[in-house]
This record gives sequence, structure tokens and C-alpha cells, in this order.
Amino acid sequence: MAFSPSGDLLASAGDDGVVLLWDLTGEVPVQRATLLGMPQGRAALSPDGRYKMEGEVAGQFWYVIGMCRFEPGELDPYLPGVRQIALDAEF
Repeated sequence: MAFSPSGDLLASAGDDGVVLLWDLTGEVPVQRATLLGMPQGRAALSPDGRYKMEGEVAGQFWYVIGMCRFEPGELDPYLPGVRQIALDAEF
């Protein structure tokens, strides 16, 4: 676990390579993002369904978040709550 320099964010990590980023600005901590570090790439997922990724994460991406195996972006047209955003977009 580590706090941001400002103290408003907390990152917690496990042996599985998943990092949870928590927003501490309210009375109750709120999960802000799930960060996935994988051998060939990385991905960030928000609780509202937005995600961004970089590198070769096909297959690994869906496996890590516990879903059936589909290519990243393949289900976006069918799940309006899930959508990829640009790497430089605010998260």
C-alpha cells in the first residue's frame, strides 16, 4: 500500500499484479481504478466501464478481470457501459 504525496489517493496491490487505486477525498474510500500490469502491456479500468490499454494485452486483459475470453474492444458495441478511451484521455 502507498499513499499519493497529496494523501488523497491510496494504491493497494497484490501478488497477482493487480493494483487498486482508491479515492480518499470523501468520507468513505471509493475505488477509482483497477490497474493491470502484464508482461506484454498494461491496462486501466474504471468502475464506470471506461478502460484504456497499451501494448499486447489481448487474452490476458479479459483473463485478469475474470471475464470470458474476448478480444479487448470486441464487446464494446454490445455493452454500452464498457468503452475504451484514448491513452491520453483523463481517467
